[in-house]
Parts: sequence; C-alpha cells; structure tokens
Amino acid sequence: MYVYELSEYQVYQLKSIDPALGGNWKTILISILPQLDIPSRKSVYEKILSKRNISPNFTYIIPDDLRSLLSKTAIRHRELKAIAIQMLKFIESKPDSYDAIELADKVEAMIDYLNRIDIGDHILDQKSRESIKKAFLYDLAFWIDNVNLIVQPGIRHLNTDIVKTYFKEVFIKQKIQGRDFRAWDSTDIDFQEQDNLPDIIKREAKRKKFFVIESERYWFLIGIADKSRQNPYSIKRFLHEDGGSNDLFVYLTHVVIRKELIDEESYIRHVKYCTSRLYTLDAGVSDTIIKFIAEAQHLCKTQIIPLLKKELKKDGEETEYHISKRMNDYEHQITI
Repeated sequence: MYVYELSEYQVYQLKSIDPALGGNWKTILISILPQLDIPSRKSVYEKILSKRNISPNFTYIIPDDLRSLLSKTAIRHRELKAIAIQMLKFIESKPDSYDAIELADKVEAMIDYLNRIDIGDHILDQKSRESIKKAFLYDLAFWIDNVNLIVQPGIRHLNTDIVKTYFKEVFIKQKIQGRDFRAWDSTDIDFQEQDNLPDIIKREAKRKKFFVIESERYWFLIGIADKSRQNPYSIKRFLHEDGGSNDLFVYLTHVVIRKELIDEESYIRHVKYCTSRLYTLDAGVSDTIIKFIAEAQHLCKTQIIPLLKKELKKDGEETEYHISKRMNDYEHQITI
C-alpha cells in the first residue's frame, strides 16, 4: 500500500501520535505501518514520526525538560528568562492536589504571557520562546500525571481522568503541534462514514457542526469558537459550564463520551442530553443551506478528490496536454 492510499482515519491516527501525551502510539504504528511499502514508511517517519521524537527504529526519545534546556541555553531576553524561571518553579512544585480550574487559569495565563512578549525579529529569541514553551508543556504533562486534580463534575459528570486526558491529549498537544494538530470536522463525509464511530456522534454530526477528537478512552465533541481569537481547545473553555446551578439553561462548549459506557442505555440518554446543550455556530441555519453544503462535500469526495489522485496518462503525449485536460475535467465536474 502507498501512503496516499491510507484512509483519512489512519492519517488522523498517525498525526495524533505523541508518546509523551498518549500511551497507545505503538498500537497505532503496528496496525498501520506493516501495510505500507518501504518508501511510504520512510515518508511517514520523516513527515510525522520524527517530529514526535520517535527514532528510526521506532523508540521514543525523551525530549529535554525545562531545567535541562535552561542550563544549556543562553537566553538573552530578560522577559523570556523571567517567565521561564516562573514556569520552572511551578512544574518543580509538588502539591498533593490542585484545583483543576485554578490550574487551567494559571497555565493559560503563563502561556499567553509568553506568547505576548515582544521579541521583534530576533531569530534566536523566537527559537528560545518555542523551546521554552514546548519543554514547559511536556513537563506539565508529566506534572499532571502526578497530582490529584480537584474536579467539579458538573452536568457532564467530569472526573479526574477525563480532565487529565483532555489536558494532555487535546490542550497540550494542540499547543505543541500547532497547525499539525488534527481534529475531525463533524460535517466531513469521511468522518461520518467511519465504522468505529458511535451512532450517537453520527446522528449529531448530521445536525450540528463541531470538532471531534478521539483518545484511547474518550470521544471529545468540541463546539467551534465564536470569536476568531478564541482557542476552541482551551482547557478553561472545556471546564466551563455556562448557566450556573440551573441545568435547564446550561450551555456546553464540549461534550465527553466515555467509550466503555457507550452500550448502556442510561448513559446514552445522558449523552443525548449533553449534546442537546452543545452550543454550535450553525444553530438556526436553514435546512436548504445545510443540504447544499452536504451536496458540495459529497461532490468533492466522489468526483474532485478521485480526479486529484488519478495518475496522468503515460502515452507519449506532453505532460502539459494531460494537465490541461485534467483541469477541464475539474471544471466540468464542478459546474454540472
């Protein structure tokens, strides 16, 4: 199998790998890599796995922690150095327990401050900032594993494991991976046709637009942010339930689905209630527009993408001729 023949779900699994933040990475590699030819395996390693500190023989190389980074890096910028020291003091603290909401506030405040420091066009300072952020976030993931988080269950029945998983596998991973971070769009046809996708998510995906992230034990449904500068994956946003103590008027930006309970009727009723409270930007959009978007996505999947992947003929004609013919085919499929 060639790398371009991988399913969207397999690509999602590979790009979601980070051994420091999730424990099932070897299982994913074992299930996918043996299917690929040698050049495709090499491509997966170079473009994905090498960025996740995975060696060519598929062992994990632990990255430098923040203390090691600071000991061997000369940070010239005073503000960068000051916030790095503050971050180091925090992750080297050893509390028995910590309030989850307070932790979310503190962590996001430190990262926001780090991002706002004016370092101009100084390349070394820019690299130092990214190195500090990444080392801090990896240290934070380890710190979270070793502290008892105090969690307010709310109407979603959150617990420590759910919050820790979201903290590591969504919030921290997104901060580290940036544009490489993968989340499913619920309106994606390939996503809706996944065999392993619970029916409850498939049904909601036909009604609402949201992001979906899969972890080893949970599905996270994430409402799209309504402000351009707002991070939909924010841990503060995840913990927040808008509506106070009155469950009748609570609106959620996130829903959690526990895989182990997906076959229990009482649990499905609970999930249905939570998804009914999920705030999405497409609320009130007409059925006509929703149908038009669905048809456009279907056309893209069944006509446009196959044309994109189809090999050009090797019949002696000039390549430019075949490219021009292919572009005409694109135009025809789009306008019919």
